Amino acid sequence: MFGKWNLFRRNYLRKGIRIEGDILGVGHLVCDGEIEGKIQLEGSLRIAPNGKVRGCIEVVEAEIAGCVEGDVLTRGRLTLRPPCQVKGDVVSAELEVEPGASVEGKVSIARQDIEAAPESQCAPPALSF
Repeated sequence: MFGKWNLFRRNYLRKGIRIEGDILGVGHLVCDGEIEGKIQLEGSLRIAPNGKVRGCIEVVEAEIAGCVEGDVLTRGRLTLRPPCQVKGDVVSAELEVEPGASVEGKVSIARQDIEAAPESQCAPPALSF
């Protein structure tokens, strides 16, 4: 009974909340606030239009409409929705970029399983929001 409910449960970081530090684990995260640090999830990540992330992202799937300063790696689908701004390299098995979203960096599409990025690529960039 509770197993099915947990499949749809998401952790939510609301606007006005800021986290400094890495987020690691299994599950789903919706970010409408700010995160400074690496995000590594066996699950999905959604960054809302007000959401800001400064650090490397490694997840199964992601939907980004906010601001990311760092590399993004997804083993599944990555969707970039306006007014998304990604300043970093993108590696994904599937990529959808909607008009109005932007990427400043290299983009790689890999159909096979993607290995986790080396630790050296996950250092937070020296940029500000």
